[in-house]
Amino acid sequence: MVDRTDLESAICFAEGAAAAYEVIHSHLMGSTADGWKTLGIAPRPGLRVTTLSHCEQQAMDHAGQAMCEAVREVSRVFYAALEERRL
Repeated sequence: MVDRTDLESAICFAEGAAAAYEVIHSHLMGSTADGWKTLGIAPRPGLRVTTLSHCEQQAMDHAGQAMCEAVREVSRVFYAALEERRL
């Protein structure tokens, strides 16, 4: 049995997961200087190159996965509430 509070909680969790992903993404993907330096060539317009360590890539993957799971939970709770006619 689900109610409005369950849905609001799921939405808040999804918003938090999305915010965390955005912060991690902005921090790790914001600068392309290291990517171009790694390639050893001058930056080219319209092309973006970034480099991530294994740990940084894991952080990106985990944050993206957490966001997807949170969105799935919002959908699950929403449709359960609809089926129970609680919305």
